Amino acid sequence: MNYTIPQNSQVWVNVWAINHDPKIWKDPHAFKPERFLGSNVDFTGHDYEFLPFGGGRRMCPGLPSGVKSLQTLLALLVLEYDWSLPNDEDPAKLDMAEKFGVTLSKEKPLELIFKRRE
Repeated sequence: MNYTIPQNSQVWVNVWAINHDPKIWKDPHAFKPERFLGSNVDFTGHDYEFLPFGGGRRMCPGLPSGVKSLQTLLALLVLEYDWSLPNDEDPAKLDMAEKFGVTLSKEKPLELIFKRRE
């Protein structure tokens, strides 16, 4: 693209901006994980449409451990507890607005009530 990048420069890729580009994604600001259903896009860093852990030889070395830990933790929480929103709120009306920072987080944190299953 005819850019000159000086030797020893640090290049930062704004993955948030890439993942929120309306030229690339339909309705990019909506949380729609189902947009990847039926596609061959993989989160392990080989498909550059989806880059939560980076890609190529510089991808996150903790990816396999993080994925396995998250799957196990999530399975245990789903199996052991019943979950609900405070004041019986409708899950379809959750505020999914984002707050940009070093990492992306929800503007209003998610609050859940859990009760251990008997």
